[in-house]
Amino acid sequence: MKENKRIVHNRISIDDGRIDTVEAFARDVRIGLGKSPKSLPCIYFYDSVGSRFFEWICRQPEYYCTRAEAEILQEHAGDIAACFSGPTQIVELGSGSSVKTRTLLQAFIDSETPTTYLPIDISTGILTESAAGLRRAYPELNVKPIAARYEDGLSLLDPNHENTLLVWLGSSIGNYERERAKKFIARLSNQLSAGDGLLLGIDLIKDPVILQAAYNDRAGITAAFNLNILKRINRELGGDFRIERFKHRAVFNSALGRIEMYLISCCDQEVRIHEPGLTVSFSKGESIHTENSYKYNIGEIEALGKSAGLRMLHQWFDSGELFSLNLFEV
Repeated sequence: MKENKRIVHNRISIDDGRIDTVEAFARDVRIGLGKSPKSLPCIYFYDSVGSRFFEWICRQPEYYCTRAEAEILQEHAGDIAACFSGPTQIVELGSGSSVKTRTLLQAFIDSETPTTYLPIDISTGILTESAAGLRRAYPELNVKPIAARYEDGLSLLDPNHENTLLVWLGSSIGNYERERAKKFIARLSNQLSAGDGLLLGIDLIKDPVILQAAYNDRAGITAAFNLNILKRINRELGGDFRIERFKHRAVFNSALGRIEMYLISCCDQEVRIHEPGLTVSFSKGESIHTENSYKYNIGEIEALGKSAGLRMLHQWFDSGELFSLNLFEV
């Protein structure tokens, strides 16, 4: 029998509705805009509007990550499924619409492995919609959506399940500072048992021209995605941001190996936000830091797994060697 390492915390299900309360949002906005330099947590990108913007970003020609990862999954989903025998629960962090994951789910179904899929996402609307679509497409698949932040969602896993494959695609790990990423992967490892797997998408260091273009698409979808966080403050917290007075900027910081996203004030201005009772002054050119996206080299990926006590089973790359998919074993 597997050793049970999972601990149950407070539970959140899809029926609980909103994950980010107004109070938490207001608190984080007050703290972030009170800093110097100003910042906002990137988790607040993903309301229902922001989640759809991100889906559109993934279709832009400059945004290689989605295509590269999908290529790897098309080529190797069967190899991943072959690593598991017996009933398997596939748990996906930040599942969104689960479009890429369908390739993996199909491979498990084709292998006649009894499979349960537990998508975890903070956007209740897109989670409900994608779960309904999956049930129609794969009636033999047991779909159990969980609307929650990552660690709250992981607390709902069945500790006695025969196999667990934890899936984290799209290089979302890149949003974590490198030391925080190590600690988080270690926590994920502690939620798993011997023989379980972690399938991790990680973006690779590459030509800065390719990176810059990916976060500054010509259609302006990434810019709209970035600016939507201000619109969300207006909608939910009673802010009076004039969106046309801010512009999107994304730059590659080669020293830190990361893309940095900002919102830049186009003029001297004051913004009032009702819910936290906040007035924020901006000078022309002042920035709000909204996101980091770290890129890794091969050695850093190996070190990341080892630091969490994980063994690399397989590592795959797309044909352009832009992206990596890494299967670790506990």
